[in-house]
Formats: sequence, C-alpha cells, structure tokens
Amino acid sequence: MSKKYIHYIEKRVYAIYYRENNTIYYNLDFTEGAQLILLY
Repeated sequence: MSKKYIHYIEKRVYAIYYRENNTIYYNLDFTEGAQLILLY
C-alpha cells in the first residue's frame, strides 16, 4: 500500500483509501477528534 498526503476540503475526513490502486491519502488539514475514513 502506498501512502500519500493531501489537503482535503472536508476537515472531518482523516483519510481516503482507493482500493483499485491500493493507495491511502491522509488529509493534512484534519482537525476533528473522530476519524472518518472514506473507502472507494
């Protein structure tokens, strides 16, 4: 799995995982207490 870092507008999203290319994108703008991970 490759890891990349992005600035995502939605600050509640901690990470976005894309299964087809096995990549997880961590949100550098994450500010909330709970983590929300989106799977595609």
